[in-house]
Amino acid sequence: MQSKANTLRTLSQKKKSLKITVPNFVSYSKKNFKKYPNKIVLKILKKFKSRPIILRSSAKDEDLKYSTNAGKYDSIKLTLYNFKNLDLSINKILKKFKNNEDEFIVQELFTNVEISGVVFTRNLNNGSPYYIINYDRSGQTDIITSGKNDKSIKSLIVYKNKIKETKGFYPLLSRIKKIEKYLKKDFLDIEFA
Repeated sequence: MQSKANTLRTLSQKKKSLKITVPNFVSYSKKNFKKYPNKIVLKILKKFKSRPIILRSSAKDEDLKYSTNAGKYDSIKLTLYNFKNLDLSINKILKKFKNNEDEFIVQELFTNVEISGVVFTRNLNNGSPYYIINYDRSGQTDIITSGKNDKSIKSLIVYKNKIKETKGFYPLLSRIKKIEKYLKKDFLDIEFA
């Protein structure tokens, strides 16, 4: 199973043909960060130039075939940051990692989001061919992925051969079908905004 960081790299190479946007990102392993913390923090500061970012996990034990471990690891939004609080935030994420090869992702943060969530491309309980869309319209991009219960979360279940009937979700689901075909996998969970 590919890590979240590797999947993002793979999808970034085909984003034009898949008609998707993958926000700018970099990733580093726990081992490399522990070896070169100052150098990596400076690289991140230079790359993102004070634009809002989100720090995310890409651990070996998340997003497995039959479990997602949503909420197990921290995601940290930083809209204003400097060397010190970026370093502290990265170390907070790394603290939960068990494996030195686990990575953290630094990704440009989408703002002014109308809707965000996660689409599961199969029913997690029995593998049946349904898209399970968990979403909210709060404008936040991390409510679904936090694993917390929130009143704003809504769910939609769509049979895979009936995506045209979803109207508002058809553009999203048609792109997800392309991603499934490209990755040659139909058991995915895909974050969207």
